[in-house]
Amino acid sequence: RLWAGKSPTSDRATVSQPLPELLLHLWQLLRAEQHQPPCQLHTDIDPQIALHLPPTLLDQVLCNLITNSLQAGARQLWFSARQQANAVTLTLQDDAGLPLSAPAKVKASAWVW
Repeated sequence: RLWAGKSPTSDRATVSQPLPELLLHLWQLLRAEQHQPPCQLHTDIDPQIALHLPPTLLDQVLCNLITNSLQAGARQLWFSARQQANAVTLTLQDDAGLPLSAPAKVKASAWVW
């Protein structure tokens, strides 16, 4: 994956990106399980969902969101994807900012786009 600079494909070119595989790849790339405090990933993604985007666009957005959660001290991160007509809704939610004494009350940060 190219993270910066010019891509060998056109800026408008898109590729099919299977979401479950992409998320697992980024999770491993960021070494999130080795982060302190340790963070666990939970997913609810239809394996049939594939996004057609420029090759690094989704990579960069998801890496930034995961990194923000880790830096905020998240111990649990939930990622879901839902197909709705001609759109896919992605939701990333974490438990950052919650007191350790309240682990069951998770709903701190969520992004939907």
